[in-house]
Amino acid sequence: MITKFGNLTLFVKIIVILDLIAVLTQTVFILLFFTPARTLVSSMVIDSVGAYDEVAVFGFFISIVIFTLLVRGLLNRKHWAVLLQIFLLLPSFFAFPIGTVLFVVLVYKLVKLERIGYFS
Repeated sequence: MITKFGNLTLFVKIIVILDLIAVLTQTVFILLFFTPARTLVSSMVIDSVGAYDEVAVFGFFISIVIFTLLVRGLLNRKHWAVLLQIFLLLPSFFAFPIGTVLFVVLVYKLVKLERIGYFS
């Protein structure tokens, strides 16, 4: 896996690292939710978003699976991973103006790599 990481462009490496950070933070959150520190996590979430229950943990778990598959696909230079990454970036398009600019730049770079045959 590390040898595959070394063969990627800098841009794809940065995207993979950001996706892995997302997996790590969601995993830590789920682990804290099932420990005695649950009251700390629950109060933090309730203060910011309202009522919270186990359904959200299931959502985090699904998200972890999706991001893990995405990282694996990017490491193996798969075409479907580019499409999934663009789909997951889509909500940032509506975070005007910074999110829109980032979305356009990231999608442009991914599509450019796709067109030159970087992903198969």
